[in-house]
Amino acid sequence: MKFNWSSIKEYSAVVDVRTPAEYALDHIPGSINMPILDNQERAMIGKMYQQDSFNARKLGMGLVAAQMSKMVEGPLRDKDSSWRPLIYCARGGMRSGSLVMALRKVGWEADALPGGYKAYRQFVRDTLATLPKATSWYVLCGPTGSGKTLLLRQLADQGAQILDLEKIANHRGSLFGSLGSQPTQRAFETALAQQLLSLDRKQRVFVESESMRIGKLFLPKILLEQMCRGKVVLIEADLTARAAWTATEYAQFNDKDEFTALVDKLAKFVGHDQIDKWKMLHQKGEYRQLAASLLELHYDRKYAWSLNQHYDLARPWTKVSLPRIDQVALRSAACAIVDRVR
Repeated sequence: MKFNWSSIKEYSAVVDVRTPAEYALDHIPGSINMPILDNQERAMIGKMYQQDSFNARKLGMGLVAAQMSKMVEGPLRDKDSSWRPLIYCARGGMRSGSLVMALRKVGWEADALPGGYKAYRQFVRDTLATLPKATSWYVLCGPTGSGKTLLLRQLADQGAQILDLEKIANHRGSLFGSLGSQPTQRAFETALAQQLLSLDRKQRVFVESESMRIGKLFLPKILLEQMCRGKVVLIEADLTARAAWTATEYAQFNDKDEFTALVDKLAKFVGHDQIDKWKMLHQKGEYRQLAASLLELHYDRKYAWSLNQHYDLARPWTKVSLPRIDQVALRSAACAIVDRVR
């Protein structure tokens, strides 16, 4: 059954009655979690169902009834008769159906989402498969540390339309790019689909060049393919400027244990002797020299190969030369780009 996103706006609230674990994996944006069964109860009933479906359903109904009573006395206590919830579970079956029936008995105009989360998940897949093809992509390309993300956000400040993939993924995309915990793959795709739906497809969309993965998360194949076919905004910045920005921006440089664990992963690319030199620079606190060496001996080689494989750098739509990576230079570059597309 097909999910209808526009119909959600008709309801007072969207209620996810799946377990907390299911909700944490992914959920409809803006929905609230009011689980009918907790994680352990659902696992217990699922196991029982394989051996004795009748008694599993009977036990499940008893647990559901007890939980619904708690809901009415708890989170639903202050809801008046005008409250109109849309309820969903995994597939639009027993959990959502049971709650809808009980709420309607009380007098609330509750509905179950046909197909449940499964229908919504298919909607996300369809969105990610179709909208990237209907979008005019302008891709910021440049070596690591050239301020692509900062320029992207400056473009947004100047009124341009952007898709900030690293913000959605909560990761900068490189080995030292961790910003903390990342969403699950499904939650990432849900957030990405919502961003795509919010875009005006009659207008250009600026995006930063990315590889297939951003941290632990994978970009949808069709989105990546369409980005590679987009117009290139080529950013040029010298090594000194990039190293200065990288040394101040990458927090992992301040943590010896984290730095050591990460840099050891590069031994297969540059050899153990070079790893030891980088560790020595880190120990001395020479972060700019360390950043410059990392960029020159690893990131620039790797990124240059990737860019040339996927983007037409020989004929960029425009070039941006940054004498330094700071707000003034980036704002000036963003204004020049926006002026060109007007």
